[in-house]
Amino acid sequence: MPCFTDLEINKGQYQLGEIIEAVVTVDNTLSSRNVRRIKLKLKKTIKIRGRFEHSWMTVDSSEFVAGIKEEGCNIGEKVTRHMRLQVPKKQVLHDIPHGSTDVDVRLLLTQPTTIIGHNIQVTFSVEVFVHHEGFMEKGKGSHAEIPVTIV
Repeated sequence: MPCFTDLEINKGQYQLGEIIEAVVTVDNTLSSRNVRRIKLKLKKTIKIRGRFEHSWMTVDSSEFVAGIKEEGCNIGEKVTRHMRLQVPKKQVLHDIPHGSTDVDVRLLLTQPTTIIGHNIQVTFSVEVFVHHEGFMEKGKGSHAEIPVTIV
């Protein structure tokens, strides 16, 4: 049976260094497995569109720039966790998209906030992951996501 997850955040726009206050509700009353842990993460997605050898191409790359985790819950429980996640004051690009130029990388490193342009987009989302116990319970688990703007 399923485990239901609800994610609420205090607002949709944050500044560098600001705290994202999230309320995560996990309803495990119908599940047959304990929840091992609950993770809250801030994901940064970069899309670069450019000309490469006479044709246009788009390169996507995503990485988690911040994250915290909490204990889970038992079978039959419904829990609410108040979680606080800080937006990093400085962001470093760990995964350089394949095919990007030095100019693209320098621009992305100096612009750690949301950008919505024609050729370059940097977007953010707050994501919650609910991991269950069990041999076959691998991967990201139950998942909810809310887009946010970093200014």
